[in-house]
Amino acid sequence: MSDTPESLDGARRKRPARERVPSLYRIEILRKRCTGVGTCMEIASRTFDMDDEAVAVVRDPDGNTSEQLLAAAQSCPVDAIFLYDKESGEKVWPPRDKRFSKGDEG
Repeated sequence: MSDTPESLDGARRKRPARERVPSLYRIEILRKRCTGVGTCMEIASRTFDMDDEAVAVVRDPDGNTSEQLLAAAQSCPVDAIFLYDKESGEKVWPPRDKRFSKGDEG
């Protein structure tokens, strides 16, 4: 008989992988606008990362749920993350009524 408790044997089993569901959005990041605050990474850490210049990049567009992606984009204090509906191509975020500098809108 082993001294290893059964609970330890169970803890060694791998968890099932998270089911990947394709995002509803095409993601664009305006590099010149990103200030590296990182709220996008906090909310959608499997999708967003920071590069060596502390600018947000898309690591895996399908890494988080569409709801998490929208929340991450909405959390950006400078609206550097643009989301577009993959099917229609329509911009989902930021809203059309937000004001941008000339040539700054994605």
